[in-house]
Amino acid sequence: MISIDLGSNSFRVLEYDCKNEVVLNEYEKIVKTADNIHKTGKISENSIDNILKAIKEAKKVINFDQEIVAYTTQALRVASNAQEVLDRFSEVGIDFKIIDSDQEAFFAMCAVDARLKKLKLQFNSFLLFDVGGGSSEIIYKDTNFSRSMSFDLGIVTATQKNKNLQSTKEYISSRVKQMKEKFNLSEKVDFCIGSSGTPTTIAALLLGMDYKTYDASKVNGYVLTSDSIQKAYDDLISLDEKERALKVEVGREDLILSGIFIIQEILKIFNFNSMLVIDDGVREGIAIDFCKNSLSKDI
Repeated sequence: MISIDLGSNSFRVLEYDCKNEVVLNEYEKIVKTADNIHKTGKISENSIDNILKAIKEAKKVINFDQEIVAYTTQALRVASNAQEVLDRFSEVGIDFKIIDSDQEAFFAMCAVDARLKKLKLQFNSFLLFDVGGGSSEIIYKDTNFSRSMSFDLGIVTATQKNKNLQSTKEYISSRVKQMKEKFNLSEKVDFCIGSSGTPTTIAALLLGMDYKTYDASKVNGYVLTSDSIQKAYDDLISLDEKERALKVEVGREDLILSGIFIIQEILKIFNFNSMLVIDDGVREGIAIDFCKNSLSKDI
């Protein structure tokens, strides 16, 4: 089967073998779905073109002649032209469904749970942060209970709403404080986990990788500390945008700094010393959930 996650910044595709529970192929590209949406309220024509090109590229490396489950999240949730955009994608054979933040959090949790089991890591409780392009999800989970909440803080919107790094940092600090207040965490938390592009990119940089040499197997289970995150920031800020793009991928050179600010503020404001990095996210969760439901129907 094929699972597709069209986020507010990236387009991610996975070809997955349900029977053997293995990834057969994958594709990912920065498309900036939420580009300038805070100003226009719409998905731009440029973003639509980026996504259509990405779909075309993905079809060259992955066989789409099989079951496809395609979901999209925050940018399409808030866009006034969402249906028009979805119709454009249907014309090229991809029927996206807009999912709400609870479903998005559920898929992220499915993926992280599965990866933790593969890594043989077990926590009595943890707090998962899924930092996206247009929103961030916080998920608390223990052995008997879970809850989640979504906030309109993402690396694309945070970057584009502010004029410079200092104002971006102040904005992010204020929003993360609001996140903590609204989430009202009273439960005991054993560990903090980060999924999505920002923590995985930071981990990759610290491991000496760039986006061309990125290896998820090395990133999964990597532990970020406040000091190591600051080192990654210092290394990136010393580069010009062209050099930074070579490290983190074209289209993310300005966004990654906002992402680092968000991760730093999460650790500080939620009182964590470190964050465990998991590469798997919504895309993987979609596949895992689909396969689980499909296999149960076959029994």
